[in-house]
Amino acid sequence: MRYLNAVLAALLVCPGTVSAQSSAIATVEITADVLSPITVTAHQALAFGKVGQGIAKTIVPDAPTSGRFEVVGNGAAGVSLTVTLPSVLSSGSNSLLIDNWTGRWSENSDNADGMLFTPESGEATAYTLPGDRGDPMKSLFFRLGAMVHPDITQPAGQYSGVIRVSVVYSEI
Repeated sequence: MRYLNAVLAALLVCPGTVSAQSSAIATVEITADVLSPITVTAHQALAFGKVGQGIAKTIVPDAPTSGRFEVVGNGAAGVSLTVTLPSVLSSGSNSLLIDNWTGRWSENSDNADGMLFTPESGEATAYTLPGDRGDPMKSLFFRLGAMVHPDITQPAGQYSGVIRVSVVYSEI
């Protein structure tokens, strides 16, 4: 009985040292680095100027009248660029065939060191913005050119169409 009393006395004197642990808790911090929004800006229309009936005309990406765009986003981030290209230009009910699309992208607005590419309408193309991860906003420039094919009986008129460019972060 003395032994039992000694054990009970020890439990009453030091209750925390004898109790069994039946659960544990740990925590971990949650973080997120939200990137600045990515943007795409059209800087210049693709302009063919005057075109003669029956004479195809080409504008290359390096031409002064090529279509020009700028993508701006966080440095070294992967982006997915989708270009929707028209197959015809319109003037009222008249159509003018446009094809043979070409492009050049570069880290510099003058495109001097750019890489040529062939845009496919509606297909996403992957690019990486210049700079290092964590860099503030960086730019990727690209230009587009194409060829128009006026028929020998092409009606006169102002023909136009739209190039649609969309861009999203694909890899951060």
